[in-house]
Amino acid sequence: MMILTEKINFSSVALSRFRRVSSVVLISWVDIRYVTSDIAKHCFKNNINEFDIHKYEPTLIENLKESRSDQKINDAKTLLETIGNIFLENIEHDGNDEFVRLKNQAARNFYSLVLSWKMRGASFKEMIAAVLRHWEERLENAKYDQDYKIYVGHSWGEVKRSDEEFVYSYIDLREKTRAQKVNVAIVRIKEEQDFVEYNLMKYIEVLNDLEMLDENFYEQIKYGSSDKKTICLLKNGISMELAKCLLNGKYNLYLGAEVAKTR
Repeated sequence: MMILTEKINFSSVALSRFRRVSSVVLISWVDIRYVTSDIAKHCFKNNINEFDIHKYEPTLIENLKESRSDQKINDAKTLLETIGNIFLENIEHDGNDEFVRLKNQAARNFYSLVLSWKMRGASFKEMIAAVLRHWEERLENAKYDQDYKIYVGHSWGEVKRSDEEFVYSYIDLREKTRAQKVNVAIVRIKEEQDFVEYNLMKYIEVLNDLEMLDENFYEQIKYGSSDKKTICLLKNGISMELAKCLLNGKYNLYLGAEVAKTR
């Protein structure tokens, strides 16, 4: 099945050549599906494949209409709420439990924390300490049995969050020593970073393509900084740690960056 983001009219000669050079087999024009809205086109552009974009295009359009505001999004909490409202409301996702968890307010709060690390280029040590503080706050404010359970994925899960669930994807913080919590935090930070980078960022890119994000806020999420020189160094393969070192003022005489050419 071939999906186009816009309608294309082929001449008979062009169609014949296309059939010869393409690995796509065109059975009939009825089999070609295309989308018309900007949001659906940007979903394809950013390789979102967790749901049927064509099927849910009307829902995406309606969700976007209800969520769009004249105010640019400039904080993680609003960003995650908007992603949930547009891409989760009345849309069925296939086998993507981690993303669907964004319906849960506790999950949104945690990913706000993860995005804040990314935005300021936090060190691994800082992240571990922040996760442990976050879990301690969960324990202190817990009211129900579910509040003590933290999602860690089916690879590390020991308990279910509720009897209705079938997969053991959670741990009970009450049963863990501090050393055990540190070990779990290390594993989870890496996995959550991967989730943000390879899953959540696709949806953030769609919102940015739709011009819904503040420019500085978007750059901080994507690069960990809104400083143009830092972004220039990152785009040229330099790590955040080295970029911070080079830009601390000691090496100004030896460092130059053609910022305008990095866009």
